[in-house]
Amino acid sequence: MGKEDIAYCGLYCGTCGLKVGLIRDRAKKLKEVVEAYKFEEWVPDFFEEAGTQLVLDQAIMASGYSEEDLAALKEEMEKSKFDFAQFMAGLEWFTKVDCPGCLEEGGSPLCQVRRCVMSREIRGCWECEKVEECLTVKKFEERSAYAVRENLNDIRKSGEEAYAKKMDKKKAAGFDNVLDRKPFGPAKDANKRE
Repeated sequence: MGKEDIAYCGLYCGTCGLKVGLIRDRAKKLKEVVEAYKFEEWVPDFFEEAGTQLVLDQAIMASGYSEEDLAALKEEMEKSKFDFAQFMAGLEWFTKVDCPGCLEEGGSPLCQVRRCVMSREIRGCWECEKVEECLTVKKFEERSAYAVRENLNDIRKSGEEAYAKKMDKKKAAGFDNVLDRKPFGPAKDANKRE
């Protein structure tokens, strides 16, 4: 770990659930639980048309729903059908996800922050004199689950090595870039999970 784990946007990859395997490992555990409980044997049937019709028949007998109410109920049930095979395929994908970090070609290949930094031939956003009014950083921060500008200001103020050491200490204490931040906004307390 060290400054090579600082992404272009200031995220510290060493405390990212993707890079350290948190997401992959939890997906593997969930897959193990789903398989142990044999959900594949009964969950798909629960959402089949016969199950939908059974629920509707029971609703008719038990509650006196109007035909309009029953049609609306059936429509809602159709919208919320659960595709177990698709769920398992997605879960399998997460069990294999691995990110080497942005500087090692990880992260999103469509990342606008990466493109901007590379086009300016700088190490990261913290080196850009226009970062405070940067719309790319602003848009990224709005959809991110961690405090982008807070990280960038920290790097600018303390330097890459000091920032990396600070983040390594947080990592040793169990800090995660996303789980220890209020989703989609700045953190209230970076060391406390909500």
